[in-house]
Amino acid sequence: MVVNIKDINNVFINSNLLFHFSEYITGYRAQMFGVVQTFLYLCP
Repeated sequence: MVVNIKDINNVFINSNLLFHFSEYITGYRAQMFGVVQTFLYLCP
């Protein structure tokens, strides 16, 4: 079985993008949660 270097690179790039995308989503969720918490704190 011959392993293609280009294929390995593609896999690495794809997993990297997936990781950054999930990081972005969780960061966005945390940001929204902070906004909601602040809103609840300001409006008793």
